[in-house]
Amino acid sequence: MLSTTPIRRAANRDCRQIIELILPIQQIEFNVPVALENQPDLLDIETNYHKTGGCFWVAEDGTQINGTIGLISLGHNTGAIRKMFVMKEFRGKEAGIAQRLIDTLTLYAREAGITDIYLGSVDSMKAAHRFYERNGFIRISKNELPAYFPLMPADNVFYHLHLKSSIRLPQMNIIDQSGILAISTRMQRLSEQMRKDAQMIYKAHGIEFEPKWFPVVYTLHIKGVLSVVEIAAEIGYSHPSTISLLKELEKQKLVRSKKDKTDDRKRLIQLSAKGNLLVEQMKPVWELITATITELTNTTNNLMKAIEEVEEQMKKQTFFNRAMRLVEEKKNYLNP
Repeated sequence: MLSTTPIRRAANRDCRQIIELILPIQQIEFNVPVALENQPDLLDIETNYHKTGGCFWVAEDGTQINGTIGLISLGHNTGAIRKMFVMKEFRGKEAGIAQRLIDTLTLYAREAGITDIYLGSVDSMKAAHRFYERNGFIRISKNELPAYFPLMPADNVFYHLHLKSSIRLPQMNIIDQSGILAISTRMQRLSEQMRKDAQMIYKAHGIEFEPKWFPVVYTLHIKGVLSVVEIAAEIGYSHPSTISLLKELEKQKLVRSKKDKTDDRKRLIQLSAKGNLLVEQMKPVWELITATITELTNTTNNLMKAIEEVEEQMKKQTFFNRAMRLVEEKKNYLNP
């Protein structure tokens, strides 16, 4: 059975635990002649990984970190894997932690436009080499490394993986060039990308959750018990769309329904025990998503504020009514 140990982005507060995991594996298990002073990146994860365009992840079971992996962005659409280690008791296909760590890293690399990943290892780590090869890494000679690859003194075995980058829209495609005419398309495009990334974040934390379920689950978490009509009003969706989401959530046993005591025709919906448990697991992820989106939208033209302003404008007069008014104004201008 695969482990459900969450994988999350590391922070500097994790440095002590990360060092306590990695150093014994390097020095005692594999006899690698390396000390902490030779690895200053472990003392400041955020500066050496996150702020350079890379990332560092940990697999954490409760409060115990049992796996690590880092990606350094080298520029040139290239990255280097660093510090991939899993505690001995958590290795192997059954636990699946190493596989989830490498999957998390390669997903991130694709989204970041990194097409080539390199890594250095030592010849005593035979099991690690077999793992890399199963994941498509090709063993290369030291001479085949790019000139800008940061060599570590102990490394004597090297691997390379070429990734097909995610489909990326050209810098100025026809939709981008069309300007505000395609605003709905661009908003949908942005929404789809954010939903996709949110699903990756949930998956990285060992949570199987579809972002499209969020509005209903969150509303029921806050409000408790609501009718279908009330849920539709709270999330701003049509009645059929709301029913469709509720059917999916009922199939997943995340919500349950009961008849209204005062009206047999009305169904009341609430989270199930499974749904409430899932919400508790997701709360830390929601905090992470909130912080990430805040960082992403904290620009000169703040997206959240702009959305609120446009929604307020549409409350005063809808898109359709404004268009018809402009048609009428033009007609009156041409035929006074």
